[in-house]
Order: sequence, then structure tokens, then C-alpha cells
Amino acid sequence: MARISQKSSSQVNRINLVLLVGICLFGILVAKIYSKQIIQNAYYLSLADQQHLWQEEQKARRGQIYDVNGYPLAANLMMPALEVIPNQVDDVDYTTKKLAAVLHMTRQEELELKDSMNTNTLYMPPIKHKLSSVEVDDIKELDLDGVIFIPEDWRFYPEGDLASSVLGFLDAEGKGQYGIEGYFNDELMGSSGFVKTYRDRTGTEITDSEEVLSRVQQGLNLYLTIDRSVQYFVEEKLEKTVKQHDADSGSVVIMDPRTGKIVAMANYPSFDPNEYFKVENYEYFNNTIVSHAWEPGSVFKVITMAAALDLGLVEPDTAETFGASIKVLDREIWNSERRPYGLEAMTQVLENSDNVGMVWVGQKLGEDNFYDYLYKFGFGEKTGVDLSSEGVGLILDKSLISEVDMATMTFGQGIAITPMQLVAAVSAIANDGHMMKPYIVDKIVTVDGKEVEVAPQFVRSVLDPDIAESLAAMMVSVVENGHGTQAGVEGYYVAGKTGTAQVPVNGVYDPHKNIGSFVGFAPAFDPKFVMLVKIDIPKNTEWAESSAAPLFGEIADFLLDYYMVAPER
Repeated sequence: MARISQKSSSQVNRINLVLLVGICLFGILVAKIYSKQIIQNAYYLSLADQQHLWQEEQKARRGQIYDVNGYPLAANLMMPALEVIPNQVDDVDYTTKKLAAVLHMTRQEELELKDSMNTNTLYMPPIKHKLSSVEVDDIKELDLDGVIFIPEDWRFYPEGDLASSVLGFLDAEGKGQYGIEGYFNDELMGSSGFVKTYRDRTGTEITDSEEVLSRVQQGLNLYLTIDRSVQYFVEEKLEKTVKQHDADSGSVVIMDPRTGKIVAMANYPSFDPNEYFKVENYEYFNNTIVSHAWEPGSVFKVITMAAALDLGLVEPDTAETFGASIKVLDREIWNSERRPYGLEAMTQVLENSDNVGMVWVGQKLGEDNFYDYLYKFGFGEKTGVDLSSEGVGLILDKSLISEVDMATMTFGQGIAITPMQLVAAVSAIANDGHMMKPYIVDKIVTVDGKEVEVAPQFVRSVLDPDIAESLAAMMVSVVENGHGTQAGVEGYYVAGKTGTAQVPVNGVYDPHKNIGSFVGFAPAFDPKFVMLVKIDIPKNTEWAESSAAPLFGEIADFLLDYYMVAPER
């Protein structure tokens, strides 16, 4: 009996031990369940969401850019990308071989694709962007599981290099650089929207699970003041002239003086924004008309003369006898012919482009008046044109200039301005003395068709209207009797002024380099346009009357015909 009792006691102990272990294990299990379901509930819910919840970005379509007549200059071209969902691919070897054949992959690329698909992930980067229509059709015919097409927008410039320095381009990250693309990048780009969806373990979206987090804001469309037909003609003739004179480069800008609308703006050499990455000289990206300053030379004489006329210090027929040179301090300043013109009226000073006569006018003006009119005409400040990288030029502080500096500035040396500044200033002369702000965006249109037109903006009055008309008549005389004859158009009064500027190199003017320019407007007494032509460092001609003036005349003839302006005489 004692042995049975002892055995029974041992069994009870073992049973109690098992029960104790079971209770401990159950307690641990309850603690684990409590920890995961109560304490760590938020963490595991988040983990589950990460496996089934997808947040997708709905990218905005970039706004398009059109010319004034609605012709597309920068458009969006939909070209799909090829993607593969690895965990939906049934036969990796077969799928890889078929795709490699259609896409003309190398053996190495094929092996890399195969390795990428040998996973159980829901996503891998696109295999290829910008699929051609032939590639899309060939892949669709294969009917491969897990292979999908993702629509993508790519920027496309239908006219290649037309107005490229005006438009700019999109870089590899889709951000606008230079020109309109850069200046209006945020407006054109819009903003992305985001949606939340739930998907099963295969990556398939669960029906009715989409939730909009933020709505997409599509980019704005821009209509420019640029006229494609005029722009095309200008670029063609500019390229021809630059090559004809073996020049480094050239520029043309045309503006409506009544409104400030820029009708054409061209630089050569140019580039194709569709292939901007092939450009070796990044200077081609810059729109030199707004960003680069140069010493304008004799075209600037109309500004100095305008100030003296407006103050009543001279009149068109005010006459004085001038020699071949004039001494200012220790500096001898000569006219271009190095011979005396003798008795000249102010009109003849412009006709002959007489430096000596202009120094005399500047001396009558004085520094204070001269600087007042520099700023009235907008030199030393931005015009505010809606293009990126606008420069301000360089005007020495009045307190720092000498008599020699003052003398040379009167005929456009020792002062640096941008072509855009000069066109805006001469437009004030053409527009009865009233300066308008230049602009290049004519209207802004939303995707739902709402239009916002950009109104012309008056800047300030610079000259008395009668003085502006008198100066215009003097500039007509320059074209008909002076150095600007090749800028004339038969049957019309054309106002203008030539300029052949020396080029400073390391602080010294290079006698073998010059920049020829011509600025003017037509018809002279009811102008439809103001134009500046600039030819940089031509190799086979010395004077602007042989380089810039003929190009001005050719474009002016086209414009007067294009605008159907009846001949005046």
C-alpha cells in the first residue's frame, strides 16, 4: 500500500508540473496576443496597410506653348513606358527572351532583365521609356502576363530649333530651363494629385477602394506674342547673314511699339530643344537679347540726341562747324572718317554718325541731364520682359566718370546695354515718347478654357510727342541720306540708325573686331514695328551699313507686306 501511495504522489506531482508549465505557456501566449493586438495594434495595422495600401501620384500634364495664332511651339507627346510586375509573370525565361527580341537588347541587358524579374515584388522600374508604336504593337501581340504599358508625357518641340532661345527646354528631371520653360516653370508644370487605393496580394486594385487625397492641378497653357511666320522668316535671314559675313553670331528682335508685344526674337547660332543634351556650347542656351550687354556704338546717338532735343538745347537744324577730331582732356576723339565734316546741322550729325558732333551735344547736355535721360529711357535697369536671366547692362556711377567717359558715352562707347533695353528705348521714340513694357506672353489659358489676356503696360513718358516726331524725321534722313540707305524700303519712310561698335578685349578695343547693328522703325510716322538687328564680329565687312542694315531692310520689306501696310509714296 505504501508503494502505491508513493507512486500516486509522484504522478500527481508530474501532473501538477505539466499543469504549471501549461499555465505559464498559456500566460505567455495571452501576453503575446495582448501585446500584438492591443499594445502593438497600430504598428501591425500599419504593416498590413503597407502590404495592401498603395498611394499613387497623378502627375499633372505640363501646359503647352503656342504662338500668337495658336500654332504649337512646345507640346506634349504621349509615349508609353514598358513595365513588368514580376510576381504576375508565369514564365520568366519566355517573357525575357520575347521582350529582349522586340527591344533589341544585348545579351547582358537580357540577363539583367531576367534577374530583375526573378523576384516576387510588385514593382520594378520601367524597362524602357518612349516606346515606338511598332514596339507597342509587337509586345501587345505577345500577350505576356505581367507586362503593362504606362502612359507618359514627353516634351516635344514641333519646329525643332525655331525660337529655341525664347522657349528654352525641359531637362532630364522635367524641369524647365531657360526661356519661357524656365521663367514660367511652375505655371506650366501644375501640381500632382494623390489617390489611395487598396490592392490584394497579386497587386490587383480592390474595387471601389480609391480615395482622393489631393486633386491634380493641370499646367497652364501659354500663348505667346511671337508670330511663327515672322519668326521663321527672321531666323532664316539671320542665319544667312551671319554665314555670309562669317560672323560669330547675330540677333534680331522685333516689337510693336504701341503695346510692347514682341513679335519675333531670334539668335543664331541656335539649338534644337528636343536634343538640348547634344549642345556642346552652353552659351547657345542663353537668349543674348535679354541677358547679354554690349557697347552699342553709334545706334546710341539717337538717345543722346533725344535728350538734347527734349530739353530744347538743340533743334534738328541747329548747326555748328566740326573738325575731324575733338580733344577732351588728354584724349583725342576722332570721327570714323578722320576728316572734318565742316558745318553740320544736328540732322547731319546723325546722318554722318559724327562722333565729334555728338561730343559737342553731350557737352551742352552735361552729366546730370545725360544721366537723367539714361534712366528715363530705362538703361541701368531691367525692362521687366517675361523671360529668364534678364541683364541690366553696365552704366558707370555718375560720381566715377571723367570728361572723357562722358564724351565717349554720348556715342555709345564706355556704356553697356542689352538689345532688349535699346529696343524698348527706341520704341518710346516711335510711340510718341511713351515707353511700353516689353512682353512675350499674350494670354494664359487653363485646361477648362478660361483665358486671361495680358494687357499692355505703360511705363512712363520719356519725350514730348512733338520731339519724338522730330527725332523720327531726323532718323528718316539717316536712312535716306546717311549710312542707313540699305535699310530703306521702297515706297515707305523708314526711320533708323546704324552702329559699328568697337569690341573691348581685356580693357583695350580690338581694332579687328566690331559689332554692327541697326535699330529703326517703320512706317516712320505710324510705326507697326521697331526692330534691332545685331551682327557680332563679322569677318569680311567693317561697317554696319553693309551687314546689319541690309538685313533690317529685307525683314522690314517682308513685315510691311505681311501686315499689308499700303505704301506711303
